[in-house]
Amino acid sequence: MRVTRSFLNAAMYIGCELSLGMIKAAQEQIDWINCSATHIPIRPGSVDLVISIATLHHIPKHLVNAALRGGIHESLSPGGAYLWPPCGGL
Repeated sequence: MRVTRSFLNAAMYIGCELSLGMIKAAQEQIDWINCSATHIPIRPGSVDLVISIATLHHIPKHLVNAALRGGIHESLSPGGAYLWPPCGGL
């Protein structure tokens, strides 16, 4: 987050996490939504950038396409970007 904030300091940050325990343990002072990556309760087309860190490998393989097409893709604005660092195969 430190690096992201250095480039996008005026941006609003929202964290999406399925585990309440992880939300409670988070040290980032941002707004959190308790949700699944397949059903993100954010207005479609309202997000300019989605950054996913250590996420996709936790989603069951049969739901990865739903997560990418559904929650993540639908939330992106036209021209929005989805960034994720590689962390193993799907």
